[in-house]
Amino acid sequence: EEEQVGNMMRNIMSPKEATWSVDGVFLWSHDAPSSQGEEEQEKDLPSGRSGCLSLFTRHFSRLYCMLDFADESLEHEFRAQYWCLVNIFFRISCYMGLVMTCMRVVFAHLYIRLGKEEYQECCKMVWQIEEGTDSQHLGALYYEVFCAAWGCFVGGTGPHSNPVMWFYTRHWKRFRRMSSSRQLSITGDTSLTLSAILISQVAVVHYWYASKFTCLTYHQLTFVLITYPILLQWSWRQLLLCFFLSVVVSIAASAVVANSLLPAARLEYALSFAFCAFIWVLNSAVVIVKERRLRTMFAAKVVEGEFREAFDSIVRHTLPPEAVAKLKTTSDGGVEAFADTYQATVLFVRLNTRESGLHAKNLVRELNAVYACLDKIVGKHTATYNVESVGAEYMAASGVPQPCKLHAVKIGRLALHFLKAMEGVTWSSGVPVRLRMGIHSGD
Repeated sequence: EEEQVGNMMRNIMSPKEATWSVDGVFLWSHDAPSSQGEEEQEKDLPSGRSGCLSLFTRHFSRLYCMLDFADESLEHEFRAQYWCLVNIFFRISCYMGLVMTCMRVVFAHLYIRLGKEEYQECCKMVWQIEEGTDSQHLGALYYEVFCAAWGCFVGGTGPHSNPVMWFYTRHWKRFRRMSSSRQLSITGDTSLTLSAILISQVAVVHYWYASKFTCLTYHQLTFVLITYPILLQWSWRQLLLCFFLSVVVSIAASAVVANSLLPAARLEYALSFAFCAFIWVLNSAVVIVKERRLRTMFAAKVVEGEFREAFDSIVRHTLPPEAVAKLKTTSDGGVEAFADTYQATVLFVRLNTRESGLHAKNLVRELNAVYACLDKIVGKHTATYNVESVGAEYMAASGVPQPCKLHAVKIGRLALHFLKAMEGVTWSSGVPVRLRMGIHSGD
């Protein structure tokens, strides 16, 4: 059993290569061409920018989806559960960020209006502003306010009621036909991904509006890469997207002002980028470990649920409903004694499977059809119960689990009904279906 559980866990947890899809459906590797076909595709790729872009997109998508489940529906269920779990933290972080950024904007305006000396006399103890802040620096602060306000707006009042879900429901017909878990998955993933795209530029905008604050800008970028993934509960996908966008745009912005910098300042840029990369690697390791643990716990719950359903199905097919209810309600799992209080009659039925001349596969299929017919007949007779069917033998009983004074009569009528139902019935080989029956009545 432990080996079966381990195999099931590995099948669920094994990630497969996936590509993006805009309609909420993932394109997994078994839908993609084979490895040989991929190699031929790579050979046929056009050279130059288009070939490099296609190769980069393929590798980036593999990295982006490396932690995803192999099963698409299971992945959607996990993302839906994850969004329900982190939604409250997402909204609280956005509310706090909105308050803090608004305060920064207010005090930045006071600093610019009053000047450095007057501001230090009246407001330095309340809020300290970086020296040299001017009207250009306000553009970056306004962008931070916009990001925080957007997060508060998108967070809505809960995972099930937010503008993203409203927009999809109103303008996307296929979204309305999806299951609730898939809707939550797409809504949460959209909200978190858009937050990663916007927040990745929080530090970057300082280059465009205040590029002279070199140290402040990189400290801001490092702060973004450390705090926001924790506060907004990003997964690996959002962290990768945020880092990629922030670093690419930051490099472009640095190249714009690189010619006006001294060699020492250029060295500072290089060291700061190296430090940011180190912080991202460290933070990525933490996020990956956390997400893998969450996915392992989720997969374990799924496996536990499947085993519980299988166990309940076996119990329902092997025990009468009254006995199942008593087993579930009895805390110690005790079963009431039978022989001392009840009388019962048992019907034994054997089919002529050896005479049928059928192949094993066909015989099993036809046996299932015969047993299904017998089960329906048992269901029509009150106070009778299908005990079990093993191979070519079928067993039914009366008087259990509920007492019945006419248990022998009930079983006799059931046996006559079996004989009548099998009259004229043949196996696919043409051999008639014959029943050998025996009845035992005792107390």
